[in-house]
Amino acid sequence: MTARSVDDNIDPVSAELPPVAEKTKTTLVVGSSKPTPTQDVGQHTLHGKAEGAQREKGAKSEKELERERKKAEKQAKFDQKKAKAKTPVLTLSATKEKKANAESKAEKKALPPYVEETSAGSKKIIKSFDDPYYKAYNPLAVESAWYAWWEKEGFFKPDFTADGKVKDEGSFVIVEPPPNVTGNLHMGHALGNALQDVMIRYNRMCGKTTLWLPGCDHASISTQSVVENMLWRRQKKTRHDLGRAKFTEVVWDWKTEYHQNINRLSGRTLIDVPGYDKKVEFGIIVHFRYEIQGTDETIEVATTRPETMLGDTGIAVHPDDKRYQHLIGKIAIHPFIPGRLMPIVADDYVEKDFGTGAVKITPAHDANDFALGSRHNLEFINILTDDGRLNENAGPYAGQKRFDVRYTIQDDLKKAGLYVDKKDNPMTVPLCEKSKDVIEPLLKPQWWMKMKDMAADALNAVKTGEIKILPETAEKSYIRWMENVNDWCLSRQLWWGHQAPVYFAQIDGEEHDEAGDHLWFSGRTQEEAEIKAKKALPGKSFTLKRDEDVLDTWFSAGLWPFATLGWPKNTHDFETLFPTSILETGWDILFFWIARMIMFSIKLTGKVPFTEVFCHSLIRDSEGRKMSKSLGNVIDPQDVIEGIALEDLHKKLLLGNLNPLEVEKATKYQKTAFPDGIPECGTDALRFALVSYTGASDVAFDIKVIHSYRKFCNKIFQATKYVLGNIGDDFVPRSSGKLTGKESLAERWILRKLTIAARDLNQAITDREFMKSTAIIYQYWYNHLCDVYIENSKAILQDGTPEEKRSARDTLYTALESGLTLIHPFMPFLTEELWQRLSRRPDDKTPSIMLARYPSYDANMDDPAAEVAYELVLDISRGIRSLLSEYSLKGEGKVFVQTYTPTAQETVTAQIQSIRSLSGKGIASMSILTATDSRPSGCVAFSISTDAAVFVHVKGRVDIDHEITKATIKLDKTKLAIEKQLKILNDESYKEKVSKEVQQAEESRLKDLEIQRKALEETITQFEALTDKL
Repeated sequence: MTARSVDDNIDPVSAELPPVAEKTKTTLVVGSSKPTPTQDVGQHTLHGKAEGAQREKGAKSEKELERERKKAEKQAKFDQKKAKAKTPVLTLSATKEKKANAESKAEKKALPPYVEETSAGSKKIIKSFDDPYYKAYNPLAVESAWYAWWEKEGFFKPDFTADGKVKDEGSFVIVEPPPNVTGNLHMGHALGNALQDVMIRYNRMCGKTTLWLPGCDHASISTQSVVENMLWRRQKKTRHDLGRAKFTEVVWDWKTEYHQNINRLSGRTLIDVPGYDKKVEFGIIVHFRYEIQGTDETIEVATTRPETMLGDTGIAVHPDDKRYQHLIGKIAIHPFIPGRLMPIVADDYVEKDFGTGAVKITPAHDANDFALGSRHNLEFINILTDDGRLNENAGPYAGQKRFDVRYTIQDDLKKAGLYVDKKDNPMTVPLCEKSKDVIEPLLKPQWWMKMKDMAADALNAVKTGEIKILPETAEKSYIRWMENVNDWCLSRQLWWGHQAPVYFAQIDGEEHDEAGDHLWFSGRTQEEAEIKAKKALPGKSFTLKRDEDVLDTWFSAGLWPFATLGWPKNTHDFETLFPTSILETGWDILFFWIARMIMFSIKLTGKVPFTEVFCHSLIRDSEGRKMSKSLGNVIDPQDVIEGIALEDLHKKLLLGNLNPLEVEKATKYQKTAFPDGIPECGTDALRFALVSYTGASDVAFDIKVIHSYRKFCNKIFQATKYVLGNIGDDFVPRSSGKLTGKESLAERWILRKLTIAARDLNQAITDREFMKSTAIIYQYWYNHLCDVYIENSKAILQDGTPEEKRSARDTLYTALESGLTLIHPFMPFLTEELWQRLSRRPDDKTPSIMLARYPSYDANMDDPAAEVAYELVLDISRGIRSLLSEYSLKGEGKVFVQTYTPTAQETVTAQIQSIRSLSGKGIASMSILTATDSRPSGCVAFSISTDAAVFVHVKGRVDIDHEITKATIKLDKTKLAIEKQLKILNDESYKEKVSKEVQQAEESRLKDLEIQRKALEETITQFEALTDKL
């Protein structure tokens, strides 16, 4: 095989990027036209890169991928359990919320489709919460109109200083991994772009000059493959019938996706192959013999593709195989091709104990044989045409179909007395996903790029830390691959794509083989190539002919980070925003794309393209399987956002190129996975769910989990609605959220939770710990703001003094406004909708939450003592609720709270009303006992900690014998826990290995267990005493 070389110094090809397909455009930017090259996209853009079809050296092996698959399945189940555990019990009056949900569902059925009254690009007209579409969270209504306004106001454009420089806070730039121009978007796109938008919005709110640059990939193979298929099916025409220019025009009308699939066969199998009336036999191995020239001997070989023997040019044996040592150097005779002589060579590649120990060599039609043929200078003979027929090199078989010859050859070998046997043989058959045709290795001249020097520079950039790749496993894979990089085949035998900028000089009156190198000339234009040719061919008359091949799509994609900013021109964007900040993408294209961008950027600009790479995980279905169209588990993000009926999901399967068997299989899966279709979740819920999934393992997609985050959106919506309804229409917030010194314990507690959430969230986003970041914000909103502080504020707003009420309203405003700002990068639409309803602080002219300052840590709000004190209040309240629930005491509950330290006594005494408010309505009385008071009789106990315990009077209201049994079981479990804890703490190796802080925490747990044991023993004693009295 002749390898054409491409000089490292070749000028890059300048080519206009293709326009975005309409569906891509619509899904990219809801309610928006395509962004200009100098503005970033603020809303999630739901697209990315299809997984590469070929496995390059250094990529993961089959076994590694299988291990990862099993691990992903386990992780998927674990994530589902974890997600269920995270799903909160709504406490903004659970009964009211259930009622509101029921009302919402009933109203939604009766409501006509939502119509936005705001004119396109204008600031949204805010409707009252009494409006039927806004009584509960309605994604369609909430998300409407905002994007067009953001875009018209220019909020996405990078904000430079007056002199055109980036702001003092710095810049943050992401060039979006381009989706295929075909526009078929999937959940992998949604995941990647949700993460990118989180980072862009966060950095914009931190004051940086930001740019998120979108685009699309021309997708050479995927696009041309399906267009040719469709063209033939509908018009019985090939691309050659149309010509290159017309075919390129037609390509824009078609959209599809292309995969290569490997079918694994355990033995003889008949497969339908396009163009054949009968099924073709695979999964067999045919043994036959070649005669040795000048002797009576023969040598037996075997093949799974009998027709390829017509391209055999040699036979290999192992040099140490004594059976064949006497034949090394001799010649085998081809039985069907007159004059074809095949040398027998020795090579360590041959496994002497496998099969016959002799290997037929077909250099032009097998990758391994190509290497053998190269090492031993064998002849490379191509026997196939591009349409799968045998060519003139096949002798008497020329013109016949390749798989017809498969059978004819076997018959002819039998006639010649050279046929030996046919056996079942496990094997792989590469099939084209779309055409279902069998993929055939074929010898073609190709353009190659030398990679060694470029790879060394790109490797060094990562090893020195100039570029950081996360997670660490991805960086290790990158280094391993780059250390063993091969030269890169650039040619693709396609018409759709960037045509190779190389021209063959056809010298008048002479004939030359185009497979050679010396008459090829490169140039940005034909004129430039002609100048080079004239210099190399003085006095010659010639005609230049451009190579028909296009460049590998990854070549074009490799120019992406700098070409999109104006390179090779020295534009303002290129000068100020390059290198970019981060490249966020899937780990599966680490070698195909990321490595090539790094190599090209260093080579062509002298700079790295970005300083960080974050590789997100792959999205799998709820069963942990990789998503594929043939399984029917590929999800369109738009269907999750808008919802879709099961019947319509089935109909979408018929729009693609799946064959009937695949449609049947996919339909079956959809019925199982989405029996009721996919519910409307909205953009914000989808984004938040995907980001919350992003950790070390692959993402297990579960529509139930995503829909649970729609409920979280409703929680935020209802909380804001409550706060706005209680602070009053005439409320004017203070000029800042700083402490006044008049805050209650509950206020100081929530403000500490807020500032700690801000601190931890800033760090988590900076560290790319996205799962952790969503957990932080989820906990703040659900567990702290809604479940606790809003509940606590009700009593103060109703019964407090005017000063207490004002302080509570100020804190509600600060906690809510900061909470919306914290979650905005994750949920842009909902937060804008609610933030715009809040009154602004005096002199605050910020037009959009997009431009609001992201909350940061405030040491003045960090009050650990207040947190400890209020956590005691909360723990006591939980203990009371637990006992009332466990013993089914509804109403007239008689409660005692006993404290064991002066600090606890002070806290409980001061917060007795808060405790009652948080403990529910079933309390008739509540008394406070000191450490010296005796335990109240007739009560059950709940040990809070070493600081306090709770008692509830149950005498006469429960089955005493049953409660003694329950308490005894709890006591036994507590004793076992104490034994385990003592064993841990008394282990000398534990003391050496574990930090003092951890040891102190474990010792504290032991003390709590001891108190719990004592309380249970006392409970049992009291119950037994009650039994005696009865």
